[in-house]
Amino acid sequence: MATQEQIRKTIDAYVDALARADRDSWMGLFAPDAVHIDPVGTPPNVGRDAIGAFWDRAIGMADALVFDVHHLHVCGDEAAMVFTGTVRLGDGGMVFDGVDILEFDDQGQIAGLRAYWDAAAMRPLS
Repeated sequence: MATQEQIRKTIDAYVDALARADRDSWMGLFAPDAVHIDPVGTPPNVGRDAIGAFWDRAIGMADALVFDVHHLHVCGDEAAMVFTGTVRLGDGGMVFDGVDILEFDDQGQIAGLRAYWDAAAMRPLS
């Protein structure tokens, strides 16, 4: 089982890779057979290829994506991250609140991610 230190390090690297728009670093945090659902209710992205395609169509279109983590709760080999996301697109963008539930493998890689956020609650970046 991953240690709390490994999990926290992976989550820090996850948030940092998003902020730097570093697709390769972000992808490297996922286990090869990881299951990624973003947001919950949409079809899962299974494996790195599918998760990479998600980046290309969702995250990669943004000029910047910054997560301001408000709370991080690590329990066993899972973590709940409560955050506010700021997406910059050209001269504008949007802000949204969310919770990511992450599962980790023995090496501290993300084995599963379930993202909870409501598109209807997104607000314009002011």
